[in-house]
Amino acid sequence: MRILIFVLLLPFLTCAQGEWEKVEPSVLMDLLREYETSFPNSESYSLETGYKVFNDYRDKVPVQVFDGKLVCKNGKELNIYQMGHLTVQDVNLNLTIDTMSKQVLVQKADPAFFYRKTVGDYQTFLEITEVVYKKQVSGNKIFLLQLRKGYPYHSMEFTFSEKNFITQVVIYSNQPYYEETESASQGRAKIVMDFKNLRKGKAVDFSHFLTLKDCIQVKDEKIFPIGVYRNFELIDLRN
Repeated sequence: MRILIFVLLLPFLTCAQGEWEKVEPSVLMDLLREYETSFPNSESYSLETGYKVFNDYRDKVPVQVFDGKLVCKNGKELNIYQMGHLTVQDVNLNLTIDTMSKQVLVQKADPAFFYRKTVGDYQTFLEITEVVYKKQVSGNKIFLLQLRKGYPYHSMEFTFSEKNFITQVVIYSNQPYYEETESASQGRAKIVMDFKNLRKGKAVDFSHFLTLKDCIQVKDEKIFPIGVYRNFELIDLRN
């Protein structure tokens, strides 16, 4: 779920709500640093996610809509529920379980699956950003990042609540989500990601949390699905 895509600048600069102003990247960086240091990396957290995918940024109706949930335990173990898939991850392995196709996909752990990022992650991202704009709407701070030319994406928005929680990320691509027709191939896809109901520490519900030991058994470096997944096909992509 490493989604870093970006947005056409003009539709947002002409937006009626709020006035865009050009700011230094350090303004956004300071806000991101403040959020990421607001609670320890080892603290558990959970949040609900909502996704809307538009084939073109001008479209009114999305081509895909789905909700999900992310639960992180002690900053190391992870459960993600979305689109009929369950992702279970620890410090070593990542399992993606497709309940519809009855498959278990195994790969090495990827930090990109975590909602939280390091300050270094954001710094790398800002290095390929051409310019940063900011506006304030109803107490929310919105940042628009325009990517340098030559990258597959165009721009991206971050929305921060009054408590500096990232509540929405809007991503715009330089290509459509679908390319079924010649006219559609001229579109620029838009992905809207909403984040809500952030819980931390003791407020996190682990009643349905799964670990790798609930899903697989490792024997002589070979992996076998177990329990309710014992008859699922296993696809090992570690090598």
